Amino acid sequence: MLIPSNTEERYQSFAERLLYRAKPDGERLLGLEFECLRVHRSDHRAAPSAGPEGPDDLVLEMGEARLKPGQELHATYEGGVLSMLEADGTHYSLEPGGQVEISLAPYVQPLRVGVELESQVGDLQKRRVGTDYEILFLGHHPLSMPEEIPLRGKPRYSIMDRRFRRVGELGPHM
Repeated sequence: MLIPSNTEERYQSFAERLLYRAKPDGERLLGLEFECLRVHRSDHRAAPSAGPEGPDDLVLEMGEARLKPGQELHATYEGGVLSMLEADGTHYSLEPGGQVEISLAPYVQPLRVGVELESQVGDLQKRRVGTDYEILFLGHHPLSMPEEIPLRGKPRYSIMDRRFRRVGELGPHM
């Protein structure tokens, strides 16, 4: 697809691609998904991806903080390892190298997405105060190489790792 050079044409092209499956009669919602990495404060190397120093407690704390009275956390485990947590419409996933992916619940008002994003980011930052770790809002670690980051114990991640290692030098970074 060629990207139009004219700003108005570019906008129209983007709108068409974004809305081609929208249902005019249905409710229009907007959600947001972002990833973050935990890194050591001292050298910014990858934090542990599992075990007592892994991200599991952080994710559980984040989910519990979002619950309203009478709600329960909905956790998914794969191969005995926490995979995903749902709390009040927001999903917290633990990715192969311990990255935390947060998928916000969709909202009718786009500005509400921004408010929820600020709340989640603030909560993440607050929960790292006084620990050996800080948060980088990235999906790929800029300093640690894949072989330095143990995979979480989900069976699917081992399969993915073997597959990506066969596709080339950058495959393991996926």
